[in-house]
Order: sequence, then structure tokens, then C-alpha cells
Amino acid sequence: MLYHKCFDDHSHLFLVRELNVGSVAKNEHYDKMVSYEMLVETRVAYASGALTIKISLKILWFTLIGFLISITNASADNQSTTVTVAVASNFLPTMKLIALAYEKHTKNNVVLSAGSTGKHYAQILNGAPYDVFFAADVQRPKKLEDQGFGIRGSRSTYAVGALVVWSTHIDTVNEEQLLPLPTVFRTNIQQLLSGQSNYTIALANPKLAPYGKAAQEVLAALELSEDTIFKMVRGENISQTLQFVLSGATDLGFIALSQVRFSSNKDINQHYWIVPQSLYTPIEQQVIQLRQSIATDQFMRFIKKPSIQKLIENSGYHTQGTASVG
Repeated sequence: MLYHKCFDDHSHLFLVRELNVGSVAKNEHYDKMVSYEMLVETRVAYASGALTIKISLKILWFTLIGFLISITNASADNQSTTVTVAVASNFLPTMKLIALAYEKHTKNNVVLSAGSTGKHYAQILNGAPYDVFFAADVQRPKKLEDQGFGIRGSRSTYAVGALVVWSTHIDTVNEEQLLPLPTVFRTNIQQLLSGQSNYTIALANPKLAPYGKAAQEVLAALELSEDTIFKMVRGENISQTLQFVLSGATDLGFIALSQVRFSSNKDINQHYWIVPQSLYTPIEQQVIQLRQSIATDQFMRFIKKPSIQKLIENSGYHTQGTASVG
């Protein structure tokens, strides 16, 4: 494989390659001046004739520029000091504290986008520019990893959530009432709903929010359905569900324990029961890194610090042994 030297009007050197096909090749020397707009020809000889390959230097020039721009953009992304985080609504209050601690520790910035896990998943599939995704389940992060939208090996469980039932009709006066046994909980709920033909229950949309799916499992375990309840109200996410119950729009609602811990409503701690874990599938919440950058790598390491793990536990979650991937 040989190369001939060519020069353009501005004395820039170009290399024009000769291609040898089989044992027969015809070499053409280009000793004339060429410009960016000019087509360079290389003739490849065949036994039956000659094939002319035309390469536009202008196309090559813009291809080179595009390649250099892509390298520059990739380098800029890697040097970014901002981490964009998609976070499940139930974990938003805790994530705000984590983000503040991270910003103070690194001087980097964190941008938060809260919503249902299902909606975030759809946004990521459609190209939403998130760096990290804190979901409220295992399925969506795993799907993103399998589909090539997440960095393989970055997926892990960061918390296991707890479901509570909240109502102004509930008066929690001691620890035994706060965390009743499954049989006691069943009796309490049945008594709470007895004689209430127009009772309304709020839960997050089971198709979008894992906490809504867990609430649906609890109702099924208690043999309660929309046939036995006058009205079922579904929030788009767990945050909207909390708004329903606190505003009085519904009589009872299934929300996250973390929401009780972070609520500014002083009376909220006196009106809930923790739902027995045996009545629903554990709400394992996973995180996955979507894009690579120095700041994002630092953030992923930061959330595993003992102090951050303690913060998550104090927020109403379980973290023991949450490093496993399922």
C-alpha cells in the first residue's frame, strides 16, 4: 500500500492512497495543485477495466471537524461539575440532604428532578439527560442496564422502603400501635373501614409508582377491593398521594414512612400505622449511573459513605446489606 503526496493551493499536504487489487495495479501520479473543493481520483485497475473512486476533500475536511467536535464535547462532559439526578418522589427529601452534603464536600452542583419511577424510566428511554437515576424499584434500573442506557456494574440497592397507612381516624399513642402485628393490623383496618360506605383510600398509581404497587398488594391481602370501598383515588406519585390525605381529600392513604419523617405537618406523626412487611413485597430501591463524568463518579462513591448510609436509615429506610444487585 503506497501513498503519493499532494498539495493544495495553500501548500497543505494531503496523502492520496493507491489501492492494489489482485496482481494488477495502475498507479496515477498527482503532481498538480488541488483545492478543498477538488475531487481526488484513484484508479484501481481490474482485468476487465478500471474503477474510479472519488473522494471529496471537502467531505473529509468536515468529517474531521465533526470528529474533533465530538471529542471536545466528550471531554467537556467528563469535566462537568454538575450532576443531574432523577429521583423517585419518596426519596426526594432525603436526596435533598444528600445533595447539599455532596455540594459542600466537593464544590460540585447537583440538579434534582423528582417524579414517579415509571415516568423517569420513560424519559430516560427518550433521551432525558440524567446522569444518575434513583428509582423506587429494581425492575427499571435493571431494564436500563440490560438495554444499554446505564453503565454496567453501577447498579445497586441504596435503600429498602417502608409503607405506612395514614389517616386522621388513626390515633397512634404508643409503639405497639405504631407497628401492629399482621393480624392486629388487619383487624384495625377492617374496624376502621366498617360502617363507612363512602370511605376514600388514596394510593400512588401502581403502574408508575412501586409504593402504589405495594399498597395494592396490601389491599389484596386484606381482601379489600374497589367493590368494598366507595372510592379509590390514585396519585400520579407518592408525593401527590400524601397531598390527598393531608388536604382531607381522602380519608386514608398509603404513603412512605420517609414522608412521615420529613413532613412539616406536626400532627402527621400521630395518625399512622406501619404496614407489616409480610403483607407486601419489599420495596427495594436501586440506583444506576447513566453517564460517566468525574463529578458523577464522585457522587456515586459519596452515597456509600457511612455518614450518608446513616442519614438514609434515619429517613425511614433500611440499608443493611443493600449493596447487592438483583
